[in-house]
Amino acid sequence: MDFRRGNTNQESPFDIADAIELLGLLFSGGEPLFCDDAADANDDGLLDIADPIATLSLLFSSGLPFPSPGSATSGPDPTPDSIYCNVSSCS
Repeated sequence: MDFRRGNTNQESPFDIADAIELLGLLFSGGEPLFCDDAADANDDGLLDIADPIATLSLLFSSGLPFPSPGSATSGPDPTPDSIYCNVSSCS
């Protein structure tokens, strides 16, 4: 499945709304995500507080770029883990 890492809400552009979407899921029981892989911003195979922190860091603090496929282009996840996209394309 192709996706853009960090694009949690599946809308363009990649922005603060992506971090807010994941925070809603983690802490308020928000709606399930279309692509869990996209929300796994740090590609550690978990959806946790580290992911919105990585997203906000990249957006506002010149944080480290996301692991492949990155936030600018769509691509497959090169890291085997238990997180995947729930739809056929997460671009």
